Order: sequence, then structure tokens, then C-alpha cells
Amino acid sequence: LPKTLCTLASPRCLSRLSQILLTFDPELVPSVASLLELVLKHNEKRLSRLYSTGAFYFALAYPGSNLLEIARLLQLTHLRQAPRLNLGAAYSSASLAHRSYLGHVLPESLIYCLETYGPEVFASML
Repeated sequence: LPKTLCTLASPRCLSRLSQILLTFDPELVPSVASLLELVLKHNEKRLSRLYSTGAFYFALAYPGSNLLEIARLLQLTHLRQAPRLNLGAAYSSASLAHRSYLGHVLPESLIYCLETYGPEVFASML
């Protein structure tokens, strides 16, 4: 990976980037969500630890209406978080709500829409 992506994916930078979601700025939030997606999609180790930055809660707290970038980030990351991957053999037979990191904060029907219909439909439902 390029050094820039490695630096941005460091725990310290990921925490700072995630905290920018709390600004609720309609220009910053979608940009940060896109940057997080770009940085994490090639770094499985950091991707699986995104939950530890609070990014899921910060993203879902965003009150704006431009949610497509946030939905794309959630689609990329919600099934790939370390606590959920540790389910072992039970992972494949578990319900979507149990496999997804979003399972304890969103109804299973919304998570199902994210997985089945994609981020565009999910963003319109939020």
C-alpha cells in the first residue's frame, strides 16, 4: 500500500477522521466518509477495527440528508468487523443482524436493505 494510505489508516488518524463525522457539516461528512472508504477498502486489518473508532455511531448520528457516502462506508464495513468475525463456524449460519456490526443499533430489515438493494436505497430509507 502507498505510504499515504498506511498513514491515514493508522489508529490515530482513523480516530481523528471518524471524529470529523461529529461536526455534522454537510460538506465535511460525506467527504470524510468517502475518504474512510477509500483508505479502508485496501487495508483489511484496519477495516476490521473501524468499530473501535466510534465511526458507526458517529455516522448514524448524522442528521443531514446527504447519506449516500455514509451508506457506502457502512456497506463496505459492517460485516467485516473483528467482533463479528470471531463467531467462527456459527458466523455463516447466524442471522444478518448477528453477523453485522449494525445489528445492535438498526433493525434487521434496514440491514437487509443495505445488503440486498445497496447503499442508494439504504440512504433513502434512513
